[in-house]
Amino acid sequence: KSYEESDKLMLQTCYHTNILNPIVGLLCSVSPISTSSTSSYSLITSASDFLSTIISKSTKDQTYYTILSQLITLYSTKGFLINVYNSLKPSYDSSVEANVCLVSVGLLGITVAEKGIGVCCLKSYAVTIEDTNYYVDFVLQVVQKCPNNGVRCECLNVWLDLQDEAVADRRPKYGKVFYMKVLECIVEGLKYNKDFESWEECIELDKSEFDEFRSLASEVLQQCYSLLRLDFLNVLRNEMKGEWQNVEGALYALEEVSTGVCARVKSMGVSTKADREGTVAVLRDLLDLVVTNQSTLHPVMLASTCRFLGSYAPFINSHCSPESIVRVLEYLKASFSGSPSTRLEAGKSIRGILLNCTKQLARVEGFEALLGSCISVSLEAGERGAILAVAEGGTRACVQIGGQSCNVGLGSLCTPVLKYLEQFFMAVKAAEASNDVGLAEASKRKLSTGLATLAVIIKYLDGLAVDGNGTHPFAELLNVCWPMLQSIASYDPCRLHHDILQELLGVHGKIVSSFGDIIEPKLGELINIVVQAYEEGYNRGCLDFVAVAAEKFGNRGGGVEESFRGLLAHLTAKTCQHIQSVGMSESTELVTSFFDLAQRFLLFCPSALVKNEQFPLIYSFGVACLTQCKGERDSTRQALIFLTQIIGRKGVRLSQSTRAALEEFRTTIDAHTAQHGAEIVKSCFVSLAGGSPQMLLPPFSDCLYAIVTHVIGADSEEGGKVDGGGGGLVQSWIVAALNDEAIPKFIEDSDKANMMTAMFNIATKGLKEKGRFKSLIGDFVKICKKEINADVLAAYS
Repeated sequence: KSYEESDKLMLQTCYHTNILNPIVGLLCSVSPISTSSTSSYSLITSASDFLSTIISKSTKDQTYYTILSQLITLYSTKGFLINVYNSLKPSYDSSVEANVCLVSVGLLGITVAEKGIGVCCLKSYAVTIEDTNYYVDFVLQVVQKCPNNGVRCECLNVWLDLQDEAVADRRPKYGKVFYMKVLECIVEGLKYNKDFESWEECIELDKSEFDEFRSLASEVLQQCYSLLRLDFLNVLRNEMKGEWQNVEGALYALEEVSTGVCARVKSMGVSTKADREGTVAVLRDLLDLVVTNQSTLHPVMLASTCRFLGSYAPFINSHCSPESIVRVLEYLKASFSGSPSTRLEAGKSIRGILLNCTKQLARVEGFEALLGSCISVSLEAGERGAILAVAEGGTRACVQIGGQSCNVGLGSLCTPVLKYLEQFFMAVKAAEASNDVGLAEASKRKLSTGLATLAVIIKYLDGLAVDGNGTHPFAELLNVCWPMLQSIASYDPCRLHHDILQELLGVHGKIVSSFGDIIEPKLGELINIVVQAYEEGYNRGCLDFVAVAAEKFGNRGGGVEESFRGLLAHLTAKTCQHIQSVGMSESTELVTSFFDLAQRFLLFCPSALVKNEQFPLIYSFGVACLTQCKGERDSTRQALIFLTQIIGRKGVRLSQSTRAALEEFRTTIDAHTAQHGAEIVKSCFVSLAGGSPQMLLPPFSDCLYAIVTHVIGADSEEGGKVDGGGGGLVQSWIVAALNDEAIPKFIEDSDKANMMTAMFNIATKGLKEKGRFKSLIGDFVKICKKEINADVLAAYS
């Protein structure tokens, strides 16, 4: 039987046989003596497992709540679960303990969160508040501390359910005192074992279960803070005096509520003054505690401290002096000597401090040198994520400051990065010369990181204004870094390395995108390098770079259009040759980038696309992708977007200049549409009927709508007619597509006729009916999946 039927059968059996009474009677009689017998213990295990199974049933009807009402009453009057728990011996299987705890939590959850039928059953069975209060303390004091992670997470779910109820409507039992106990239990569960060193050596804890508990605890902690406020912080401050496990658990809890705490500190209400001042005092004490000593900290503890400092950056900015902020930065810099995870957290927190405390730090003498030391320490530590985070924070801080300080700060930030690039470029050359493969690869990874760092700096310089002389600070940076970039690009072992080339193209792409006027004199040199790199390795980043260049410069006059037309023709020929040799399905990432490139040409340089000698190949390539990419999401979607925009150019969002340029060559475009229309329509219907990924259904629907409305001349608000030559052509395409063998056989000919009638009925009414057309296609998909009957098509006729 299905799971649902099995659930109902079990519940009905319990209800009609009154089996709960003998089970509860058995559990009430449990004693340490009875659990010493193997046969008795087996029966107890089975009984507790049975109750746990009942609690977890998904079918929650009248019978379910009636049975639970019985259990609650029996539990409160006889305490059978507590009796079992107290009679257990440590030597026995912990499954009974887990079952007892799960049943307790399940019963409590029913009384806390269930509405409607559940409440009615509880009331009809005379379940009182006192009945449930009897074991609330048991759940808090025993169950929440159960070593079984599943049990502890179930407790958290109950507390989460409780918070859905308005505070004013809760029972007195669930007030501040209750949540103080919840907080204490959760903080206990957040702690690592006393002898914890690393996850590789730990056998008492499971990392995935530990992480799951912390994730679920986050929302409960926020609820606790919203009720306890200053008391919450005081509980955690007391934990800071214990072992590192206590301190780390407290810091984790503080980090999870940091948004609420920082907002509380900023509140201006008179009623919150005492709490606000108390919060500020506690946080200052905590900051002093955590930055006092780090030499003997456990790596896990040090990483948590870094996260804590970063999460409270808004508070540090508003309530700490510039000197104290520098002290925090120095602490974070020193943390780069720790483990990889610690270095990453330190880098993120430095970014947070630099972004939140910029104005404070700008008043510090030697701030620019401090930026340089931060990026130098991160580069030396070698953790990529940390390096990029520090580079982002430093660049954005400089942009916020502006003026001469900005230029000096950028110099301090970029100088270590350029030295890093030079150091590892020379290391690559030396390793290649000595044929040291391992050293060469390690140096190339470092070089790739340096290029990624430079790309981040360039990215966040975009918002920087020109200086008083009318020049942008980036111009000087470009003059300094250009020779190094060219040297890297010209050296074959670097250019042929995938990661280095990808990052190098990323740097150039960001330069072109943000500072096109500055780089324009060097564009021809860049294009030559990119084309050479593409022919050597067919790296998709080369196409992405050309796409950015086409967007930036494609609409320039003069010979720019001619140059881009030749460039596109060359890249099209090379791409198709390569894909033909390796197979379309093996090159989907390259296909995605190619049609992104084609779309940029369509939008920003349409004449270079449509007048291109390779335009027939580009069009047919796009049509082939609809089937040969075999439903791969990104490549198929990008090809569909390109075809939809060029076919349905009147009905999609394009600039007037782009639409006018495409209309100028409508004869060429329409000829290719007529040539490939049957295949496009067939691909759309077959994909819609054959279970394409859900994300591809909208673009297939859009493409089908574009070709139908355009060919019959209905791609306007006014609409069109079907009785012309275009209508007959599209009808033949649709008939052939619906009769393809890939269309489900159970769809009758009359249903296919109704589908075509409905399509034309909607399409002829113009673009205002596009939403209804897509709704029709959605129903067609459901018909093919047998989710609905084909009779629904009549509603569209």
